[in-house]
Amino acid sequence: CSNMGILIRNNPDKKWRPAKLVNLKAEADLETLLTDSPELINISDIREDMHARMLVFAIKQFYLSGSGYSDIIGFTPEGDIALIECKLDKNQEIKREVIGQILEYASYLWKMSYDEFDEQIQQKKGKSLADLMKEHVPDPQNWDEKNFTQGIKKTLETGAFILIVVVDK
Repeated sequence: CSNMGILIRNNPDKKWRPAKLVNLKAEADLETLLTDSPELINISDIREDMHARMLVFAIKQFYLSGSGYSDIIGFTPEGDIALIECKLDKNQEIKREVIGQILEYASYLWKMSYDEFDEQIQQKKGKSLADLMKEHVPDPQNWDEKNFTQGIKKTLETGAFILIVVVDK
């Protein structure tokens, strides 16, 4: 049924119910939702080589010198970096301008050194990127910090970012 919408079921009562529509009043609300729950973005649907990878940690309003603030930067445990721009459907920028905006952010992030990147994260969050990631990975005992750090360095060097535009409708 195409008119039915999205249904959810909680395990305790096992009854199906329509999902509640969330009305976002500002792009900041969408940013907060995705920063608090970056796993909502399934990156394996975006890039074929990303199967079984997921965003597990994200930072809101990351400053890129010369360009401004990227809405969200998210990370996989393997060291992939996603630049995420949030727009509301009513915002006319969701068409062409946002593509240029996210490409500009990527160009300012590309070739940034790991040390500069990590220092900026420490200034914003009070901890290193590796320490923050360790707090958010599902299985910190089996997470490879060295592999993560090398992955971040490689992503910064090559500019192979995952670029995502999220719109509320």
